[in-house]
Amino acid sequence: MTVKNLLNSIKSFIYGIVAFIIVAMSFFHISFNKYSPEYLEHKKVYKPIIKEREKLQDSLANELGKTLSITEYQRLRTEAWEFSKSRLKKYNVKKDELYKAHMFLGRSNLRFWLFVFGIVLLGFYFSIKSLIDDLKKDLDTGHKFISIAGISVCLFWFYHLFFQTAEDFYRETYFLYGVGIALMSGFFMYGLIRYFIKKESLQEIIRSLFDFILIEVPDRDMIKDHRKEEYHDKSVELLKNALDNE
Repeated sequence: MTVKNLLNSIKSFIYGIVAFIIVAMSFFHISFNKYSPEYLEHKKVYKPIIKEREKLQDSLANELGKTLSITEYQRLRTEAWEFSKSRLKKYNVKKDELYKAHMFLGRSNLRFWLFVFGIVLLGFYFSIKSLIDDLKKDLDTGHKFISIAGISVCLFWFYHLFFQTAEDFYRETYFLYGVGIALMSGFFMYGLIRYFIKKESLQEIIRSLFDFILIEVPDRDMIKDHRKEEYHDKSVELLKNALDNE
């Protein structure tokens, strides 16, 4: 194996690995956690707070009319409720902090971001491949507009994933983008219909030529016999002229 062949083999191997990573990127998200360990650990605090509140309320209700008057019961119940409310407020503040700490580029977590990125990357790869194939083919079907539309959509979501982290686009942005995609789809339909119309016309021409060339067998035999008669007559005439000249 020559050095050139070895380099080509290495290049092909690298291209294969890159292609595999691009195609399978959306599956890699499974290796990452949806929530951080700290978030899951803190989440365990919620149920005990609720259970303790319910237990205290039941205890106060049992003491009502025995050791507690209605006024004392209402006061203690309100104090217990406010205490539980303050604990839940602290719990939610800590929960939001842990949740935000686990976010990635404005998404809930790296797992979700990687999943979406993998799907968009897959579409981007095949849209580019489709456009290259469309440009190589000498077929004016207009499919290149669909390929360009696919690339545009993928670029839109790439920008959204990397840069639109704090807020979403305005609704008008999606509307205008949708109009652009619809126009490109319209060009594709126009090119596809025109292609099939031309194709049908070409098929009619080819069919007519075949009908003319491939005539039924009796007709072809008749044409052959007629041509033989013409050749015989010409041969007799040439022979007669040659005898007259002698």
